[in-house]
Amino acid sequence: MNEFKSLSSDREGGAEKFCPVLSNPEPDCYCFNLDSQKIVFALEYCQGNYLACDIYQRVKNRVDL
Repeated sequence: MNEFKSLSSDREGGAEKFCPVLSNPEPDCYCFNLDSQKIVFALEYCQGNYLACDIYQRVKNRVDL
């Protein structure tokens, strides 16, 4: 992952609304190969609360976001 791009509706009042990793998801991202077991996590972490996501934190430490 070289670069993260903003989604068109990812800012609301200056705050990011969607996880920047969604532009180029990791293979273990909750939104990748979405199934019924991952929906709860995708809703929780892929929008709004992505700073608390373990996957986001791991990618953030590897790539300068």
